[in-house]
Amino acid sequence: MTSKSRANIYYRLLDICLVLTLLMIINDAVEMFLAISTQSWDGSDGHLSTALTLLGLLSFILTMVIIFARSMRDEFAEMLWQKSAGTMLRAMVILPFPAMILVAVFQSALPEFPPIMGRATAEELAKAGYTPEGFSQFVGVISTIGVFWWLNTTLFVFIFQWHRWRASK
Repeated sequence: MTSKSRANIYYRLLDICLVLTLLMIINDAVEMFLAISTQSWDGSDGHLSTALTLLGLLSFILTMVIIFARSMRDEFAEMLWQKSAGTMLRAMVILPFPAMILVAVFQSALPEFPPIMGRATAEELAKAGYTPEGFSQFVGVISTIGVFWWLNTTLFVFIFQWHRWRASK
């Protein structure tokens, strides 16, 4: 396979990741809007949630391939990748503070979410050897790391596409 065809595949994979990520963001925004407007989070999933979850997982895996698949990039894509990595590093330093402010400001508008990992009772957790607080903290940490991981890969796709769009102008 020639370098040009690998680069074309690389750009198509980036386009697919962008579309899948946008679908996931739109779905999450609609769910959050509905939860805020009704002030409840009943946990009922829409009929598309399984398909969107699978598409989100595909997008996540493709994004990791895109980030690590140096052999698929041509010189231009490598230059864009380097530029995106620099922008990503700056964004990781700047963005957390405004995000914390937004969460603090809008916290009262958010609905109360159900307990993580379903509604396990204290007795069920005790049988498994967990305290309810310890279990929730553990799952909360894992969930936070997962969200952070997803946000970073998503941000990389957006930044790369932004630099690609700017370079084509």
